Amino acid sequence: MSDASGNNERMAFLYDSKKLSLLEEVGEIAFSPSRFKSIKFPGVDAQFNAFDRTPYLAAFSVGKTSMMFVNVHLYYGDEKPASIARRSLETFAVAKWADLRKKSPYSFTRELVVMGDFNMPKCEPGDPIYTALTKFGLDLPEHSTQIGSSISSDASYDQVAFLPETTKNHFTGKKGVFDFDAVLFPELWKDGSNAKNFKAYLRYYISDHRPMWVELSF
Repeated sequence: MSDASGNNERMAFLYDSKKLSLLEEVGEIAFSPSRFKSIKFPGVDAQFNAFDRTPYLAAFSVGKTSMMFVNVHLYYGDEKPASIARRSLETFAVAKWADLRKKSPYSFTRELVVMGDFNMPKCEPGDPIYTALTKFGLDLPEHSTQIGSSISSDASYDQVAFLPETTKNHFTGKKGVFDFDAVLFPELWKDGSNAKNFKAYLRYYISDHRPMWVELSF
């Protein structure tokens, strides 16, 4: 579990120790202030000033390989251009970090999964967050389900991205969002007349996001 950061949030990894073993590298993604100017995304006239919530990483051994997972919850703000610009820069910084890890001869592991809430409005070319995340080759496989992970808007905020040269080789092609809507608060679900009230219950008592999952094979 990470230290608290923006909005007093923490990030955590919950794992099955029968399948994964925690390795030595656990930490956070960061760029020194002297490198902030290198975080430049085309079309964005803004300055990167570190992450609002610092991405949290942990390395695990699995099978005959090791894997790095990066847990993110990037800045949202609002839909105004200034917030979109800041969100794009944070996303670009994550992609740049992944690219640097891929190229470095000193990387702890070549296997890399970047996952979490990118606050990505649309998972498609043309969306600035999507463009920033895929700039250096991170790949976003298509979902096997149509429902979005965001309870309030069904948007594609949450994503799981791979490096095609390495980690994608373990991806089985199965990825989706777990739709727990009909299971929790079944009376409200069956009623069907007040979707707003139903979603308010989910967001307040459980989460404002549905769980996303992917299947990896080793």
